[in-house]
Amino acid sequence: MKYLTILLIAMLYLASSCQKDNIEPKPDLPPATMTGGNTFGCYINGVPWVASKPPFTLFTDLTGSYSFQTNTLGIQANKIVQKDGEDLVNETMSIGLALQTTGLYNLRSHKYNFRDWVNIATCYSYSIDTLYPHPITITRFDTVNRVASGIFECRMINNQCADTLNITEGRFDMLFYY
Repeated sequence: MKYLTILLIAMLYLASSCQKDNIEPKPDLPPATMTGGNTFGCYINGVPWVASKPPFTLFTDLTGSYSFQTNTLGIQANKIVQKDGEDLVNETMSIGLALQTTGLYNLRSHKYNFRDWVNIATCYSYSIDTLYPHPITITRFDTVNRVASGIFECRMINNQCADTLNITEGRFDMLFYY
């Protein structure tokens, strides 16, 4: 009985000290700030998606604009993904939102799309799924300093492929131009 107890304790010790090798931490999204830091990120079907651009190029990772005539904020975020060892701008997320101040809005009637330019021959264009609510909260809207910040969620659909994308924990913090 004494040997069985020692054996069980030894097995418990060995089992608790096992480590899995090559566990990569889950990539973080940029923080949800309100400083004009030019950041954009979200999870697409649970996978982090963060706007990025290749160094030393004319591509931009995040562009923002506001029209006083239509009270529309436009956001375009690009993500660089490597294909065959080369950097490509191959994913674009766009949001168009009529607003004049901070607060909660619903993207249901606004422009919102996602394009995967690598898969242009198959499922590459997704639009907002109008059957679901799509909250976007503008946390800062400063027309003097040209800063727009917010958080959002939505569900997108590609009707041709019957495919959906669930966008969660979205956030942006950017400078915009007129």
